[in-house]
Amino acid sequence: FAPGVVVVQTTAQLRGALEAPGAAFLDLFLPAVFRFDLGGAALLVPAGVNATLRSEGGGATLDAQWRSRIFEVHGALTLGNLHLTGGLAPAGSTVAGLSGGGAIAVASGGRLSMLDSAVSSSTTAGNATDYSDLAELARIAQSTGEHGGGLAIAANASAVLIRSTFSNVSAPVGGAISTAGRLTVHQGA
Repeated sequence: FAPGVVVVQTTAQLRGALEAPGAAFLDLFLPAVFRFDLGGAALLVPAGVNATLRSEGGGATLDAQWRSRIFEVHGALTLGNLHLTGGLAPAGSTVAGLSGGGAIAVASGGRLSMLDSAVSSSTTAGNATDYSDLAELARIAQSTGEHGGGLAIAANASAVLIRSTFSNVSAPVGGAISTAGRLTVHQGA
């Protein structure tokens, strides 16, 4: 690995690196065979932090298990060759005034870049009580009025998606993606 690259093998290490005081530039490598259970709390990318999370091969998996969003982005986040799954935006919650974003919420001033990554099985049905039935979560999502089952982008925020996919995501507004900011998609599905 190049100097400065940190290999992350646990969710606690990942969360600690992103939220470390004084962190400005992070280059984190997640081994492809690893599955990171987020334990009911989204990963926060604070304002002023520029983080790159990447994997190789089949890609590492970040799994919120329908207990939280996967990312709240206030700074800059680049994802490479990762699989994000099981994201759930809590009903009525906002990230800097932005509602929704089942897997990822990019707040005003935030920037997201996704390269060769995938978002799946995420929703905005935050008022559900049974998280084991994705069909039930999708039904509830249709009644919440939240935005972007996979990704919500606030005004004055941006996202660039390159060869990245969204599947099995739901929300009443912008089923996969909802944006009030800038969105650029290259070779996506």
